[in-house]
Amino acid sequence: ARFATVPVVRVEKLDLSSPMPYATATLDGVTANLVLPYIINFEGVVGRNALKRILQEIFRILKPGGFFLWSTPRKHVNFSIVALASWRSLFAPAHPEYRSYAWHILRHARRIQTWGRRGVYHFLSLTELETLLYEVGFRGLEFRTSLAGQVYVVAGRKPNPRYRRR
Repeated sequence: ARFATVPVVRVEKLDLSSPMPYATATLDGVTANLVLPYIINFEGVVGRNALKRILQEIFRILKPGGFFLWSTPRKHVNFSIVALASWRSLFAPAHPEYRSYAWHILRHARRIQTWGRRGVYHFLSLTELETLLYEVGFRGLEFRTSLAGQVYVVAGRKPNPRYRRR
């Protein structure tokens, strides 16, 4: 609803376990907030290779020069740190409803954290992320942290061969 008045932004819900319904090199940008590391199967490819396949699919649909922005929990993420850093928001007097579900969210986040440490989900180190994105073809990679340093925000571009640096 927030993007309804922004004509250059289109928000869509997709099945990320199969190829995207876009032709090659058709999108200017793709964003994926805290979703890609949870893809554990892409057309029969499982594990970390499923993550690589979805990244390849995103690379495929981007135009040359296209921008990719996503976020992912870091390796050995600790969602309790996020909860502690968020305590003012969780207990804000203006939002008493937050208190009623904050513990449920934390309990679920800690389960996700455990599954990430067991390798069910793909929470990678900064070096592993950089290597994987470079293998897929992304360049101009930038990394920042968010959520009390527990999440990487990653930006990169699909190279434009017309503008190669010499």
